[in-house]
Amino acid sequence: MAARSQAEETSERKRISIPKADESVLTWWEKQNDVGLSVRMLIRNEIERNGYVDVAFAPVAQLPRRGRPPGSGPDAAEAAESEAEPIQTPAAPVHLVAATPAAHPAPIPQLQPVERAPQPSTGGADLLDAIIGG
Repeated sequence: MAARSQAEETSERKRISIPKADESVLTWWEKQNDVGLSVRMLIRNEIERNGYVDVAFAPVAQLPRRGRPPGSGPDAAEAAESEAEPIQTPAAPVHLVAATPAAHPAPIPQLQPVERAPQPSTGGADLLDAIIGG
């Protein structure tokens, strides 16, 4: 009994009711290992963002619109096309160019492999010196 009274002295017990229709909150609740800690962390995050306010009855400030401005969507473009008269643009003049025979490049001569005489293997450092040119 001493442990129970110790816990009651160091913390306050709060009660919460979640409507059964709020499935997302109930699902979140079931995923928590320590619901008390999770709720306290959410409350602390809320305090950091908005201070000590009543979240349920706080005034709502509308965020700026996202995406295209009104009247610029595909429906507006179709409406503008149906109302506007088609613009006649003259076709660009066509110039015929006489075909000239393509210049034939000179054939590339085939290179023959160079045969080298086999060099005797002197092994180790002597071979390395021969490769380096020393």
